[in-house]
Amino acid sequence: MARDIAPEIHWHESSAEQTALLDRSFDAVLCSLGFMFFADKLRALREMRRVLEGEVAVRCQSFVDGDVTVMEPDLLVATGRATGQGR
Repeated sequence: MARDIAPEIHWHESSAEQTALLDRSFDAVLCSLGFMFFADKLRALREMRRVLEGEVAVRCQSFVDGDVTVMEPDLLVATGRATGQGR
């Protein structure tokens, strides 16, 4: 378990769509092979943006057509809207 490997890191587990993290409390958000599992992708992106301080620094890696691809935020938002995932 990650907590055993790096006990000095504060680990927080929550829904990607709604966290208890403070507004503007992170410099970057990274998501590796999890985006495809979010129930509401656009809401998760909004939550990522809410916790970021300053410029947008979001990078998601996900499966696209069977390949692992780094997805840019604009593509993720467009994908969410096109698939009805946004609210």
